[in-house]
Amino acid sequence: MKRIILAGTLLLSLALPAAAQTIRANEQWFGLYTVEGVETIDDASAPGGKRRVGGKIKEPAVNSDRIQHTPGSYFGFGYTLTGAPDGQTIPVRHVQVFPPPGVRDSTGKLFEKIETNLNLSTGRDLFIGISMGNNTAVGIWTLRVWQDDRVLLERKFELYR
Repeated sequence: MKRIILAGTLLLSLALPAAAQTIRANEQWFGLYTVEGVETIDDASAPGGKRRVGGKIKEPAVNSDRIQHTPGSYFGFGYTLTGAPDGQTIPVRHVQVFPPPGVRDSTGKLFEKIETNLNLSTGRDLFIGISMGNNTAVGIWTLRVWQDDRVLLERKFELYR
């Protein structure tokens, strides 16, 4: 009888939608990283109307949340989603909060943050990051991974000159 109950519980947990499961984000690394093969795409919600996607990430040799401003470089963190079978697609939101007063795009519009809705797979190496340009603001940058109304992971970075 115990085997039947255990098997039924296992099947029920596999059949539950992602929202009913407890999804977690586990940080793997953080700091200054490099990337190859990144692509720029149109995104009306991003300052300047574009954002970067794809590419192969090389994580930092040493984790750090204090980053020297270096145009052409990237900072952020890598993570994995767990709490559902590997390969299951989970809706998450990446939020990048800028240092005050925010960032102006080429049209002069002021942004305090960028939010990007994504469907990402559990069990894969994932990341959220910032590409530094000549005018990237110094100060405290906050990067968050959300699922619905829960912050799964947050890291603050101090960008300095």
